[in-house]
Amino acid sequence: TSGDTHVQRDDLSRALMFAFSSTPLFEPFVIPLLLEKLSSSLDSAKIDSLQYLRVCFFKYGAERIPKYARAIWSSLKDTIYTYLGEPDFSFALAPVDGIGFPKNEVVIEALSLLQQLIVQNSSQLVSLIIDDEDVNFIINTIASYEMYDAIPVQEKKE
Repeated sequence: TSGDTHVQRDDLSRALMFAFSSTPLFEPFVIPLLLEKLSSSLDSAKIDSLQYLRVCFFKYGAERIPKYARAIWSSLKDTIYTYLGEPDFSFALAPVDGIGFPKNEVVIEALSLLQQLIVQNSSQLVSLIIDDEDVNFIINTIASYEMYDAIPVQEKKE
């Protein structure tokens, strides 16, 4: 009817995010729900979940991060690895460093959340990243070459 209010998905999503982050009392229910929502097959659900987690942890405070550090790192690592995509080694689209990745909003949100959590001084999360075998493999592979261009394409893909 003419008196109906037209509500957009983004408006509902924003209102839900503000409700979830309104009080730390919701943390035991909201954070596990949002971490579970990261396994959704819908990109929009993953993006919402990552944005909600970022806002919730900012509002809830750094002291609540360690309890979820292992689950957060596992989810973020999986999300980044899955959505980062294949690197583009073509010179036509290559940035200054010679390698580019397709832009993906899921990866951007995941990296944004990771950056915020590290800035919030989650030493347990940083320790998990530093101790991660996959991260160490990448660092050791890169460190074993004098120049980035000397790394074989197959190793860059890994």
